[in-house]
Amino acid sequence: MNDGEAKLNQYEDAFNIKKPFDSFDYRHVHFVTMASESKYDKGSAQYKFISEDLKKASENIDTDWIIVTTYGPFYTSPTKHKAEKDLRDIYHPLFEKYKMDLVLEAHNHNYQGTVPISYNSASDSSNPTVMNQLTMGYNSNMGGTVFAIVGTGGESFYPLDSQAPYVATQFTSKFGFLVIDITNGNPHTKLTGTFYGNKSVGGSVEDQFTIDKLIKSKKGV
Repeated sequence: MNDGEAKLNQYEDAFNIKKPFDSFDYRHVHFVTMASESKYDKGSAQYKFISEDLKKASENIDTDWIIVTTYGPFYTSPTKHKAEKDLRDIYHPLFEKYKMDLVLEAHNHNYQGTVPISYNSASDSSNPTVMNQLTMGYNSNMGGTVFAIVGTGGESFYPLDSQAPYVATQFTSKFGFLVIDITNGNPHTKLTGTFYGNKSVGGSVEDQFTIDKLIKSKKGV
């Protein structure tokens, strides 16, 4: 995006895509890929696509989980790049409307995982409402969305100046990756996020969170 439209067109042609934002389903999980470097205001094609896509996914009886990926962070502890207020103010209320479960973010080269948080419409939106103080075993019935910055793929790290009160776990100087596992029971389903560091054999577990959800029929929604 920063190199101009010609470079973007070249990328889109190489991968046979028509726009930098999209969605797909994998079994009972619906993934939405945002393009935070493209136009995303309420009058944009991206906003129209995402709002319509989330509505459809939330009404789909076969969709148990909704996960969003975005480059620009909605929330972050103090570090090199600030959270993107406009992105947050436009889309976090939309995510809450359609009961978003997890948002995976980037841009800051460190790891941060929040507790479930809700959009703060009453005052400063950079101070979200904490819905659950636990670091494990979140229950989706309590509301809120988990946000995770996973900027640990190999670039040089950005130091963390302090820790935001809504961030459960954060660290820098640890390369690794976040694995998302879904297990299904009847009538419950569980999402487990595990961050594996890549220095030790087999990978060391540096963070883990779980979200439990009761599967409800969406017929008649």
